Amino acid sequence: MGLFKKRKEEKKEKDEEGLTPRDKRKKERDEKVEKRKQWRIDKINAIRDKFYAVAAKRKWLFFIIAAAVVAYFVFFK
Repeated sequence: MGLFKKRKEEKKEKDEEGLTPRDKRKKERDEKVEKRKQWRIDKINAIRDKFYAVAAKRKWLFFIIAAAVVAYFVFFK
């Protein structure tokens, strides 16, 4: 019956925040999970911003090439 006795003793122990060791571990785990979720969201947002920047660059590159082709046909044909 040592298991049940240990659990009762564990409930009585509290730290300066008023949390039992079990509650403290649960709180730390929840914070870790939330931090990981936020990291993933930040990573996705960074990738999205990079794609938008590349698309904008390619859009202007297309306009420059199209203008050069039009100018070629207008002046040399």
